[in-house]
Amino acid sequence: MSDIVYCEKWNEVKRGPINEITPSIARKRHLNKKPYSAWLRDKACVIDLTFFKAYCTVHFLDKLNRVDTRYTFEEIAGSKLFLAQASVHSYEDAEAFPFSGVAYRFFTDGRLVKTETNRRDKKPLLEETRLDVSKNYVTVPQFGKYDSVSARER
Repeated sequence: MSDIVYCEKWNEVKRGPINEITPSIARKRHLNKKPYSAWLRDKACVIDLTFFKAYCTVHFLDKLNRVDTRYTFEEIAGSKLFLAQASVHSYEDAEAFPFSGVAYRFFTDGRLVKTETNRRDKKPLLEETRLDVSKNYVTVPQFGKYDSVSARER
């Protein structure tokens, strides 16, 4: 098992956990489908488990613990999740907030809507296309075993 810190929530502004909790409390929350976060330090990512339609969001961190990539998985069936959204953020120097970003919205029918934004341009650049989304399906993670959602490369 990886080096995991469990907490009630990840604070993106302070770049750290809010209210650390024990693994046994986190396990109980997982089994009862109550929200919690798991910081996988060795993978530099945080998984916010919410158990709603957006089952979990995975935040991949850069060296300054800023979110540089974010994946949102939605529950499709009892044992499957679908990568429905992905976003990549770019920072200038040590800034706390992203300068630009690209957001991808995937649909189970193969549609993809891509939106590019940056702080200089007021109007985002939108593009729609189709692609094979078969790799967007993953298994629901069990407590402490988050490999299905914590892979950065897809």
